[in-house]
Amino acid sequence: MLDNIKHIFVVYNPGYAGNFLIRLLSLDTQVVPQITKELINTEKFFDLSNTERADLYSFSSVRTQFLNWQKFHRSWLDFHHYELFENRLKNYQQYTNIIFGMHSPEYLRFQDQISCIENYQVVFVDLDQTLYGDWIEKSQKDLNFKYRLDEKQIYEQMVSDTGNAVNIDLTEILESTEGFIREYIRVSNILGLETHIDSAKKLYTEWYETRVSFYL
Repeated sequence: MLDNIKHIFVVYNPGYAGNFLIRLLSLDTQVVPQITKELINTEKFFDLSNTERADLYSFSSVRTQFLNWQKFHRSWLDFHHYELFENRLKNYQQYTNIIFGMHSPEYLRFQDQISCIENYQVVFVDLDQTLYGDWIEKSQKDLNFKYRLDEKQIYEQMVSDTGNAVNIDLTEILESTEGFIREYIRVSNILGLETHIDSAKKLYTEWYETRVSFYL
């Protein structure tokens, strides 16, 4: 495992903006950057700390480079590729945090491995379904993604059982830019991450145009 690096796991239901949230919290240059499979094994990986993270995570590439969301989503590394991070970072002391996003069934699948990590934090995502249920439904349909058996119940039970978890209020984020900034600052402070307001606004605007305003 990557010793001396805090692991943050953002666990969320399908459609609950997990891809956006892990990039948002990875704007801090002390966090291992979210990285594509294409870059992890190149020397460019070690130059990413000097790259503007909002540009690196740009959601405009969904249309210009990947053509659809699924191809964009599948091109980035996640916890399934943990050994790649271990091999690249084991002798590299620059970063203090690493962030992974996953759905609840994946978290349970990797629970034994996660429990071996000395320092980790679980983050859940809350959303008011009465306000944004239609958005979630349309988003999932666009992604050709359906809840797996008992996935909603598994998630709710995890939230109930995990005592030291942090919750992100996605409803607040969706309501307004001001609400988004408040929630970004609040969660970052809890997790001990540095905030980057201008980069966060840029990332939020691109994500909102790509994944939210098309449906609302």
